[in-house]
Amino acid sequence: MDTMEELAMSDVVRASPRRAALTAMLRRLKSGDIAPRELTDWAYVYIGHDGEPDCLPFVYLDDVYVAAEDTGHDIEEVDGWTQEEADAFLDGRPSPGLGSGWGICPPGPL
Repeated sequence: MDTMEELAMSDVVRASPRRAALTAMLRRLKSGDIAPRELTDWAYVYIGHDGEPDCLPFVYLDDVYVAAEDTGHDIEEVDGWTQEEADAFLDGRPSPGLGSGWGICPPGPL
């Protein structure tokens, strides 16, 4: 490893491969390479409901996307929540929506 950044990333990958993968996927989301719905679908499959607590908002948001039509929320609103969660995760801040269930339901599997 030549730099501290490379060393730090290798430590993250070793300590938590799912968190490292999520970070990479969030960077793809923020650069426009993937859509918010694609991110949450990926999170549901690869992180799952047994994932690390700070990764779970993206898994739960997949459930929110599934339920959006039944709750009267539009996909653009859920896209916005997903973007807000991505910003918070990448900035090291707590989930802005997990505690509120994004205003439509308690977080967790539907």
